[in-house]
Amino acid sequence: MNCRTLIPQLLQRFTALWWECDTDTPLLLPTYTAREQAAREVCLEHFLDALTAEIEHPPHTGSERQSTQERILSAFDTFARSALDLEDRHLDVLLARGLPQAATAFAREARRFDPALGGEEIFQAGRNAVAMNGLQLLLGLPAELTPAIFAYSLIYPYTDNFLDDPTIPIEAKTGFNRHLARRLAGEDLPPANVHERLVFDLVGMIERQFDRAHHPLVFESLSAIHRAR
Repeated sequence: MNCRTLIPQLLQRFTALWWECDTDTPLLLPTYTAREQAAREVCLEHFLDALTAEIEHPPHTGSERQSTQERILSAFDTFARSALDLEDRHLDVLLARGLPQAATAFAREARRFDPALGGEEIFQAGRNAVAMNGLQLLLGLPAELTPAIFAYSLIYPYTDNFLDDPTIPIEAKTGFNRHLARRLAGEDLPPANVHERLVFDLVGMIERQFDRAHHPLVFESLSAIHRAR
């Protein structure tokens, strides 16, 4: 079964499940007042500011990397306890199985891949990587940065932000979309510019981890996502 037949089946299945759901508002506990929500949002902003500051000043030595990781872990610990109500048992699961190390590795490799990337863009892409690291934990695997996780996550700033930029002509966006569709389909297409070269390089990272001949659904899924943009 390929994605062109699988996706409509999944869409039909989950649409049916949606309409079968109870229409009563679920009881979600605990509840928070508007003031409590605002206070937690402030905690999130402080954590994001701390994380962005670390990304903007990447470490260069082993001791600097250790200090950076310690500061990030400390900031996350404060945020998790204050904003998310996490306890020691929750943090033990998150921190003892490689999640912080994977997140730090992602930021470091993103900066190495493209020094022109800003902290906001790296954080934007990093959210995808952390989500996939979370799936690794749910599957009983240690959280680690794989080439495919890195590449798939980092593609987003180069695609979504490009397409959302109102200053870029529609012709350029259309041409980029056509070229990316051909590249995702497996065509050995030379990039038209530096922007395409970076995106094509990321696709190549996924290809090196997942051979097209043995993992066709990986690339059919990527193409399906691209068509849905």
